[in-house]
Amino acid sequence: MKRFLLSAFALVATGVFAQLPNGSIAPDFTATDINGNTHTLSTYLNSGKHVLLNISATWCGPCWNYHNSHSLADFYEAYGPDGSDEIMILYVEGDSTTPVDAIYGVGSDTWGDWTAGTPYPIIDSGTIANQYQIAYFPTLYRICSSGTTQVLQPLNSNGSINLTPTNLKNNINTGCGTLLGAANHAKLSVSNDIYSCGSSTSTSLSTSLKNYGNSNITSAVLVIKENGNVVATHNYSGNITQFSTATIALPSVTFNTTSDYEVEVQSVNGGTIYNADFGVASINVLSSETVNSTDLEVRVYTDNYPSEISWKIKNSSGTVVAEGGPYQPGTADQWGGGGPDANTTKIHNISVSADECYSIELLDAYNDGWIYNSSAAPVSGLEIFENGDSVVFVDGNFQFSTFIRNAAFKHGETASTGNIHMTQFSVFPNPSTGIFNISTTEPVNVNIVDVTGKTVYKADALDNNAIINLSSLQSGIYLMQVSGESINKTEKLIIK
Repeated sequence: MKRFLLSAFALVATGVFAQLPNGSIAPDFTATDINGNTHTLSTYLNSGKHVLLNISATWCGPCWNYHNSHSLADFYEAYGPDGSDEIMILYVEGDSTTPVDAIYGVGSDTWGDWTAGTPYPIIDSGTIANQYQIAYFPTLYRICSSGTTQVLQPLNSNGSINLTPTNLKNNINTGCGTLLGAANHAKLSVSNDIYSCGSSTSTSLSTSLKNYGNSNITSAVLVIKENGNVVATHNYSGNITQFSTATIALPSVTFNTTSDYEVEVQSVNGGTIYNADFGVASINVLSSETVNSTDLEVRVYTDNYPSEISWKIKNSSGTVVAEGGPYQPGTADQWGGGGPDANTTKIHNISVSADECYSIELLDAYNDGWIYNSSAAPVSGLEIFENGDSVVFVDGNFQFSTFIRNAAFKHGETASTGNIHMTQFSVFPNPSTGIFNISTTEPVNVNIVDVTGKTVYKADALDNNAIINLSSLQSGIYLMQVSGESINKTEKLIIK
């Protein structure tokens, strides 16, 4: 990845430049994580667990590099509380001068949202960093259940990943004692929602099955359920090694917007999946947004690398009807960062045809998405507007080459009616600290999901002047799906 310091480590600006000697007894501590849970090191060690203590800083490029490798996350899923429960991982934000909001990707002292993709606890504590006498970020301590410490090097000198999940397992097996692991331990995920320009759509669904278990996965049975009933079955055969992922294409199914769907792993290697919660993934089937005008406005919210990003809008036959980018590169770094087109809004006026269904594609030439935002422009993506009203927003928070929103919007049958559904509903203030007010001309049902598609809030029959309180959620972008008798839309919500 290109956004990081050339060195694999960032020096700590203190007068202490030597960690605890290997073999030292780990200093005990009790600390509260960002979710209010208390963690005491000696409690974990006394229960026989080994602990990995990752002391990092939100502004540290090498730390962000290691975070995005997901090595610690994968190791935690395999051997942490949701796996064989033999280890604990604690992330410590070790720079006491950095505000806690930086952990959530807010402000100028951070590379992004450190909570995203982090299943283990996050603790904001410069005190712990001082206790462990760190000389640079990231510093990763391996603490055996006996209490003895060893400093591990998560990155090589060239910035590449040294401590992969497999290497972490081998290191603990050698230095602390053999990890047993769990059999048939796998996790299922569904990457995208399904959108339909009508009341139903027939499509095949791709899922990912990741192996966290102590043996290869050679077979699995997956089913699609509609309202709790099995409507399709797929028998997988292959060879998924530990910490590897297989993409599995499921049979084509007619998905109805009025039904509830999920994918379930019924068996792994002929036996029951180890963690039942890991074997179920919901499928969101959503109606596409409707426009009534053929003249639309596209607003592209760029990140710090505008010369890498481009976009396309295609009709139902796959023909490109509008496209834009890449935009002007800057000179802030060797990858074209910064410049007049970075962290700004690019506006394009487009025309679409009547009675058509359209998909939106976001592309990144460097294959790492549109995720490098500034604090002044925290949102990247593409938004369609009709007569000044937002129709649909596609989030740029992805970390690969292409994100596709199929059936993102459709043109209605009667252009003369105007954009009625857009003027019937609004939410404000937006962005907010988590308190949102609703203005609506009819009762609406609301379903709010995070960027992974997980539902975080749901309410039915909300009336005008209703208040939605999301202040307990983390800062970031959420999508609010709104439906009523004549209202059907998706709103982007930003929690500061």
